[in-house]
Amino acid sequence: MNDQTTNQSAHLIISLLLILLCPLGQMSIDFYSTSLPTIARSFQIDANVVGVITTAYLFAYGFGQVIHGLLCDTVGRKKLLVISLPFYIIATFAPPFCQGIVAIAVARFVQGIAVAAVSVTVKAIAADIFKGDRLTKIISMLTLVWGLGPIFAPFLGSLIQTYLGWQWCFYLLGSVTILLYLGVLIFLPETLTTKKSINLSYIGIAYKNIVKNSQFWIYMFQINLAIIGLLTFITQTPDLIQNIYHFSSIGNGTLLIVTSFAYVFGTQLSIFENKQLFLYLLPLVIFIVSVAMLFNYWVAIPKSVFVVFSTIIMFICGNLMPRNIAKAIQLFPKNSGLVSGFLGCITLITPGILFSLMSILHVPSFYKFSFIMFIVSLITIVGTFLLKDTSVLVLSREE
Repeated sequence: MNDQTTNQSAHLIISLLLILLCPLGQMSIDFYSTSLPTIARSFQIDANVVGVITTAYLFAYGFGQVIHGLLCDTVGRKKLLVISLPFYIIATFAPPFCQGIVAIAVARFVQGIAVAAVSVTVKAIAADIFKGDRLTKIISMLTLVWGLGPIFAPFLGSLIQTYLGWQWCFYLLGSVTILLYLGVLIFLPETLTTKKSINLSYIGIAYKNIVKNSQFWIYMFQINLAIIGLLTFITQTPDLIQNIYHFSSIGNGTLLIVTSFAYVFGTQLSIFENKQLFLYLLPLVIFIVSVAMLFNYWVAIPKSVFVVFSTIIMFICGNLMPRNIAKAIQLFPKNSGLVSGFLGCITLITPGILFSLMSILHVPSFYKFSFIMFIVSLITIVGTFLLKDTSVLVLSREE
C-alpha cells in the first residue's frame, strides 16, 4: 500500500512537471509576439525584417524535433533535458543583450533547437509511464496547456512589455525555466529502460515502419487538422474579427474566452468518445462548417453564426488532438521518442506551408481561416477514407 501511494505521488509530481514543461515551445513564440513592433523600433529596422527572429525559431523548433527524437531514444529522456535546457535558458536571456537583429535571430535559433528537446521528451516520458486511457488522459492535459498558451501568452506578454519593457519577457521566461530545470534535476527519474545505440540501419528501418503504417497516417491527418485549426484561428482571424465583424475589445476578448472554453471542453471530452464514430464524423463536421463559412465571401454571415461556427471548430480541434497523439505514439512503444519528434516536425512544418500557400494564392486574410480549414478537413476525410480498411481493422481490435 505504501509503495502504491509512493508510486502515485511520484507519478503526480512527474505529471505536474510535464504539464509545466509542455507549453515552453509555444510560449517561446507567443510570449514575445506583441513585442515584435517594439523590438523593431528598438533596433531601428523595418517591422517585416524583425519577423526573421520568429522564422529562425520555428525552423529550428520544427527540424530540431527530428534530431531530438533520435537522441531521446539513445541518450535517455532526462539526460537530454538536462543537456538541452541550459542552452535554452542561455538563449532566452541573450536577446536583450544582443547588439543587432542577426544576433537575436541566432539566439532564437538556438532557443528553438533546445526547446525542441522538451517537446519530444515530454510526450516520450508520458508514453513511458502511462498506458492506455491513462496516457490519453495525461496527453489531454498536455494538449490543454499547449493550446491555451497561444491564447493567453500574448496577453501576458503585452502586460509585461507595457509595464516592464520587452526585455523582461525574456528575463521572466528564462527565470521560470531555471525553476523547471531544478525540478527536472530533483524530481524527474530516467524513464527510458532500454537505451538504443545510434544505428543508422535501425533508424532507417524505424522510420520506414512509421511511414508505411497507414494507421499512423490517419492519426497524423487528424492531429494536423486539430493543430492547424488552433493555430489558424489564433493567427489568421484577427483581421476578420476586427475589420469585418467590428468586434469591440470586450467582444473580441469574449470570443477568445468562449472558444478557449470550447477547446478545453473538447480536450477533456476526448477520453469518452466512440473512437470509430468520431474518427470520421469530426473532420466531416469541420468540413461542413468551413464550407458554410466560405459563403461569407458572397453572403455576409451574421456575427452570432460566426461565433457558433468558430466555437464548433475549436471544440473539435480540442477533441481530436490528445486521443490521436496518444494513439500515434502507442503504435511504436519502443520508438516513442522517434515518433514524437516526427509528429512534432510535421505538425509544425505543415501550417507554415499552408500559410505560405495562402500568401502565394493571395487569399484575403479574412477568408484564410475558413479556406485553410476547408482544405485540411478535405485532405483528412480523403486520407481517412483511403486508409479506412486498416483503420477499421485496428479499431476493432481496440474495442
